[in-house]
Amino acid sequence: MVNLLSNSEEDIRVLAAGVLGVTLSFSDDVSFKSILENSILSSDQLSSDVAVRHGKCVALGQVLKYNGERCIPYHQQIVENDVAYIKDDTIMICMAGISVCKYVLNAYNTMSEANKVDS
Repeated sequence: MVNLLSNSEEDIRVLAAGVLGVTLSFSDDVSFKSILENSILSSDQLSSDVAVRHGKCVALGQVLKYNGERCIPYHQQIVENDVAYIKDDTIMICMAGISVCKYVLNAYNTMSEANKVDS
């Protein structure tokens, strides 16, 4: 699924992101961390092509949708990535970034008060 996030077809990227989000909800912590850190939150997002940036953005939203509590340790990095997506020059990526905001806020609402202070 991770490889399909950079597919040239938008529909394929969106479907792959959805499957990835659901699948990660059944994964062990090591796999979850590896995919989130190395494939979705990786720092190459800003230098990648449009398809890659869009695929990662949509995947971020789907991972948050189905795994909000597991994403709490990554909250700051997720917010930084989403802000970059919202500021992207490509409208498709901007719109996907705005859509991710609702999942960021939902995840934030599930955080303990101590975690909210730290983020």
